[in-house]
Amino acid sequence: MSEILGFDPSEVPADEYEGLPDGQYVACVDKIEKKESKSGDYDTFSIMYGVLDGEHANKKAFQTVCVAGITPNANQDAIRIGRQYLLKLIESVGKKPSELKDMSEINSLPVLLTVINKGGRANYKVAKYAAANAAPAAPAIAPAAVAPAVPRVNRAASFIKKP
Repeated sequence: MSEILGFDPSEVPADEYEGLPDGQYVACVDKIEKKESKSGDYDTFSIMYGVLDGEHANKKAFQTVCVAGITPNANQDAIRIGRQYLLKLIESVGKKPSELKDMSEINSLPVLLTVINKGGRANYKVAKYAAANAAPAAPAIAPAAVAPAVPRVNRAASFIKKP
């Protein structure tokens, strides 16, 4: 037993959670809070989602979006993208940004998340939002290959006996 930790580290099971795989999930915002980024360059919203149904029900997804720069080091593209994500999330849960008095008003409202996993627990991102009642997007199907035109041959002529 570790005196510092207060428990035996060898008795702790291995962490087998690999994050959500690629896919679409009906989820809700479990928690959203405004924070300063670790670098101190941004005001962000830290968002925790809970998957509501399916094989991954009760699993969590996390996202941080930048909404304002605090220092001259703040990347304006990151702020623009963060604001776009946040507005799309608000619209996807059926709210209008102008009607919100507090961001907690979007908690527990269903949203369809599209998650892209780049391999591992912390290497995924919430790529898109849609209304939870929206049908999942159909996968893109490549157009069928068109066979090259075959010249017509008069096969009947090949069966005629020649003298």
